Amino acid sequence: MFHRLSKISSILILLSFAYPAEATIVPPPVLQAIVWIGCDDRQGTGTVISGEAGYVLTNAHVAIDIKTKIPAESCVIGFTNGIGDAPMYYYDAHIVRYVFNQNKTQDFAILQIENAVTRNKLNRPFPFLRTNEFPAPKQHIRIIGYSNHDTNKPVEREGFIDTIRGGWLETNIPIQAGDSGGSVIDDNNALIGMPTATVTITSGTQIISENSQIVDIRAVINWLDEIGKDAHDSFLTHLDYPRYHSSANILTQDDLGCDDLVRTIKNPAVYCVMNGERYVFPNEATYFSWFKDFSEVVYISNVQMAELPIKRNITFKPGSILKSATGYGEYVVTDAYGTLRLIPNDARAQILFGEKWRDTIHSIPDVFWINYFIGQAID
Repeated sequence: MFHRLSKISSILILLSFAYPAEATIVPPPVLQAIVWIGCDDRQGTGTVISGEAGYVLTNAHVAIDIKTKIPAESCVIGFTNGIGDAPMYYYDAHIVRYVFNQNKTQDFAILQIENAVTRNKLNRPFPFLRTNEFPAPKQHIRIIGYSNHDTNKPVEREGFIDTIRGGWLETNIPIQAGDSGGSVIDDNNALIGMPTATVTITSGTQIISENSQIVDIRAVINWLDEIGKDAHDSFLTHLDYPRYHSSANILTQDDLGCDDLVRTIKNPAVYCVMNGERYVFPNEATYFSWFKDFSEVVYISNVQMAELPIKRNITFKPGSILKSATGYGEYVVTDAYGTLRLIPNDARAQILFGEKWRDTIHSIPDVFWINYFIGQAID
């Protein structure tokens, strides 16, 4: 057809096994906060994000059957002794909240620890990790998960963040089956994301590149805030609370990720094609927030266009400042799915976006405003 590259995303439960060094360098309280998870016949890893409430963050594909979307009937959480041995303290857990939405690359679940199922148990509050929402390219990170199925011990791999875009931290650190929902920590032992998938980019039969995809913890926070303003604060603890709540915290994404930009000869409308589906630019302003010109657009036939089902409208590029044509207030777009955060006042806006920030505001017709979601306001 007209695709130049094909992208194959692999859920971690399908990946082959490899066993690097077992985790022994990580401080015991940190290692104890990274737990083994078994939900029905699925196994993965999770991170305790609330010691008092016993909330555990993991991938939805660990907690639910992604084919039927049915949650697990039972889940068990296993704590290690903190020195790299296999889990020895086990607890029942139930699923509090989950989302598996491939259109928004959301694969998150929150479990809550219940009663101990072994005689040995830990005292509450459980060990937990604070979250750091300020990752950077080239930053040193460690991935920890229960991917050694022979010994059932946690395994640590280290490397660096390659790129940050669209709710993902990309790295060349290999991710293995069992790492799903595990911990990606920085040098302060704060949680910045969780390993989720490996993406292989091919051209024909040739593999162009392979990258591991880590969910950016900010994408999880945006999801939790769909419950209500600052709802995430009920589930987790920021390493730097004032810094997070006073920043715009934009999920940077320079590349929209289109396989192709297409149009027909007679119709000037341009579409972004991803995975065989059409994504619509509702107006030119939205298009030009992502692209400087039309040089990448290719022409296809009407028949080819008709074979591409329309998925959804594209929203403005993260970092854009918007206002409703008839509503009140200015908002900054914080991710590629249209999450908006209200800018509280001019003084705050000048600090975040510069003195001429008002010159960059885009007015959005009410008919397109429904494409956006209002998240928490900037403090």
